[in-house]
Amino acid sequence: MNNSELITTGPTSTSAPEILYHYASIGAIENILKTKVVWATHVAFMSDSQEFRYTLEVMQSVIEERQSNAPEVENYLRFLSAVVANAEANFMEKGFFAFCLSANGDLLSQWRSYCPPEGGYSIGFRKSDLESIFRPQDFHIMPCAYDKRFQKKFVAALLQSYEDRFRESGEASMLDIAVDLDRLPLTVKHPGFLEEQEWRAFSDPNVCEEWRYHILKGRAVPHWDLRLALPDNLIPIAKIIVGPCREQELALVGIRRMLLTFGYAKENVDKIVEPSTIPYRTP
Repeated sequence: MNNSELITTGPTSTSAPEILYHYASIGAIENILKTKVVWATHVAFMSDSQEFRYTLEVMQSVIEERQSNAPEVENYLRFLSAVVANAEANFMEKGFFAFCLSANGDLLSQWRSYCPPEGGYSIGFRKSDLESIFRPQDFHIMPCAYDKRFQKKFVAALLQSYEDRFRESGEASMLDIAVDLDRLPLTVKHPGFLEEQEWRAFSDPNVCEEWRYHILKGRAVPHWDLRLALPDNLIPIAKIIVGPCREQELALVGIRRMLLTFGYAKENVDKIVEPSTIPYRTP
């Protein structure tokens, strides 16, 4: 396996779920059904962008450990250290975009974090469908890694593969190494967020050239329209879970009727829409 394959396989041993979920408001669900796209957000503007700094710290610690044990490749390790130090700025320059999903479609912390107080929805897609849809758009789907020991082992293996390349080809491979290292923080997260069971669909660098914007919390946030279906096709929805809320039965009726108006067959709608198992607590 070369380093590019290693990067897009990911630093995790997580088994792949059949369905991946995206948490959203009813307005966002309606927009997805209308436009057949989701917004992949520029990583520098993601709500958990601090996680990238954590990843860079893990990478830097592995490099420092290696520096004390491999003086013969000191110049190479100094270069890697400089790349890591500048990686956060490169996220903006190189245009990485990501769309966040979860392996768990009914998680209280996700309802609270990503849905409005009046209630939210998680829309589920089969992982295999997403892969076939996103791959032609140069987006990869990977789980986030949370175990710090596993993260360090993965980074060490990755750096070793770079070191092997350096010994063979020297400076000629350094630019490729810089691009790969910039991509790594997209799927490494702090262990404290393990419960989220997050997966991400993320772009190759500079694939998304014509950025779009939406307004969030008083600022313009760059995003990329990531297509979920062709104009004449239905989005391949595997499940929709209605989150804990007041009058949940009405919310179930409403989302089912909405799906019917967008062309989904009643027998399929009845199968894919279900309520959250988490009880609603009156504020």
